[in-house]
Amino acid sequence: MKGICIAISAGLFCSSTASVVADERTGAPDLHAMEATVGQLLEQNHYSRRILDSNMAKEILETYLESLDYDKMFFTQEDIDQIENEYSSGLNDDILLGNLTSAKNIYKIFKQRVDQRVADINELLTQRYNFSSGRTVTANRAKEPWPANASEADRIWRDWIEKELLEEKLSTSAREPRHEAVGRHYRELQDQIDHQDDQDVLRIFLEAVAQAYDPHSEYLGPSGLNEFKIDTRLTISGIGVQTRMKNGYATIERIFPGGPAERSGQLHLGDMIVGVAQGDGPFVNAVHTESDKIREMILGKTGSVVRLRIIPGDGKGSPKRRAITLIRREVRLTEGEAHAQLIERPTTDGKILKLGWITVPCFYEGSDNSIKATGVTQDVTALLKRLGREGIQGLVIDLRNNGGGSVDEAARTSGLFINPGPIAELKDANDTIHLLMAQRVSALYNGPMVLLDNKLTASASEIFCAAMQDYGRAVIVGDSRSSGKGTVQGVIDLNGFLHGLGDVADSAGALKITIQKVYRITGESIQLKGVISDVTIPSLTDSAEFGESEQEHPLTYDQVAPTASDVAGQHKALFLDELRNRSIKRIKEDPVFHDLSAEIHLIKQKLRDNCVSLNEEVLRNEIAEEVRLQDKADGDQITAGLHDRTKYYQLMLADVDKPKLKLERKGELEMAKKHAVPAGTVECSNSLFPGIPGEKDFGIATENEAITRETLNILSDLISLERIPLMATNAESP
Repeated sequence: MKGICIAISAGLFCSSTASVVADERTGAPDLHAMEATVGQLLEQNHYSRRILDSNMAKEILETYLESLDYDKMFFTQEDIDQIENEYSSGLNDDILLGNLTSAKNIYKIFKQRVDQRVADINELLTQRYNFSSGRTVTANRAKEPWPANASEADRIWRDWIEKELLEEKLSTSAREPRHEAVGRHYRELQDQIDHQDDQDVLRIFLEAVAQAYDPHSEYLGPSGLNEFKIDTRLTISGIGVQTRMKNGYATIERIFPGGPAERSGQLHLGDMIVGVAQGDGPFVNAVHTESDKIREMILGKTGSVVRLRIIPGDGKGSPKRRAITLIRREVRLTEGEAHAQLIERPTTDGKILKLGWITVPCFYEGSDNSIKATGVTQDVTALLKRLGREGIQGLVIDLRNNGGGSVDEAARTSGLFINPGPIAELKDANDTIHLLMAQRVSALYNGPMVLLDNKLTASASEIFCAAMQDYGRAVIVGDSRSSGKGTVQGVIDLNGFLHGLGDVADSAGALKITIQKVYRITGESIQLKGVISDVTIPSLTDSAEFGESEQEHPLTYDQVAPTASDVAGQHKALFLDELRNRSIKRIKEDPVFHDLSAEIHLIKQKLRDNCVSLNEEVLRNEIAEEVRLQDKADGDQITAGLHDRTKYYQLMLADVDKPKLKLERKGELEMAKKHAVPAGTVECSNSLFPGIPGEKDFGIATENEAITRETLNILSDLISLERIPLMATNAESP
């Protein structure tokens, strides 16, 4: 699963026997050498030490075909049989010898099938549909068999287009006729597929080669490598904009504060990029160009010059183009940094309970460049010290949706809460065990603590959770378990292999490769099993099929000998049975959690049925039921909020030295704001996972309010059971 990874602090660099050549004039890598190098590096350095033999070749071919046609809509079983008969034998030799022919020929077949199908779709869109049949269509075809032949594929596509037209008809946000909207979607897909060059095809193929070894080994093209650096360091070298493809144009969707674009004042939201030039070089057309390629052209080394030709998106209808010149620089993505809240909760005896809530989106590292960026441990330290000065009596660390980051940062952050000692065991391909240590002189915070996670909590964040649980340092609450990704990846920069050590752009990308497995200090693997919560809170993510076990080619679960360490010496009484019983009682009596349970039941039913009705009345009623559930949950949450006198104060890193914190919201005021939002706005969605982060099918804010409230209840119970009037925070610790 992309985005869920552990990045080691230092890059992994290995030798290769591949003979490589680069085009010195353009900096473009030799594609044949790149393919051979990736194959050899996987053989030599992957944790499994699997040889790239004929059996591996079959898995790679299967992964490649499914990556091209994930929903199994374009290829037929006849195509698959033909491709396997022609290309399966010897594919492993092709990879190790750098022969691109097989990958390119297979992609050519795929492109032909897409072109044929889009032509057929245009005809289907002209037909009339009454949406009154009793038929259904499979919603998620990823695990379905390939259509047997072209005739079966035609039937599947007729139903699928009818489904999409019906969903467009029932959509409350439609901005164009449904036939045009559906047709435009497939024309854009065709355009993207048709414009892939040999380097793009190789990138797709090498991603399949790597992921056939395990789901977290990946080939990262230049754009993917930049995204990886952004995720692990929260910095980006470029002009500080985010673009989105719209009608064939890369359109400015976001301008980051402090970046060259904002400082220049020459770019605005909605502007469309039609050309990109490097320095004094010629403009390269950017219209109908793949978004990754445009990002690669815009990103670059700090201090270098990029020129953009744009069409203003000011809504005045002016088609006049203009050129602007910007100097790239490092931009800090502050929205991904750790942040906090100071929470004041009235108690039944008239007192105020002060609690801290720190959200850690990722275990990011500090930057080595000119920006004085800090890692997550240093940022959490600053937030903790300020919360300590405020006199908090308990703390929540929110790790929901935290996909991982740096192993070293996870270890350092653990040291803020436990005394020095081992927090995990890392085993390499030679069965050598390396201890991961928390090495701070003494813990910064030793008061009551709750960790909140979900099934999207993975990798480095699972190492942190497991350590806090093994040391009896915190109560783990949230989904039934975390993701279960117990592997460590190293990043091999391919530019050193293909270009030598010269100062060149990252044109070859990198190989992210699994090199270690992670074990708890108890000897249990985190892989597949994850971290089991002490107290479970119902959530929409817990109902969906997330986690390592749902991935293709995951490594197995196993155990090693436990670590010899004095874990018991740091244990605190956590009263888990009592906390669990109190939480269960509250949840049973909470109307909002009743509503969430109904939504969870609906999601499970959707997953089980895996189908969408082609009958307008049936689908309209299903949408109406979703709207009813959401409106009821929102209403019940409003009622709960009217009695909530909790105050939330914002604490960003920029606020740690301010004399007063900003009052972010009061519980009852927030509910009043939500009450003003029009009800009944649920969209008809293709997603089988309504309610997951990023979706709008259900009331995410309502669910978050309920989970937040119950998490604070659990923390309050823990404080009262421990009978500690004030938390002990060493606010003066270094």
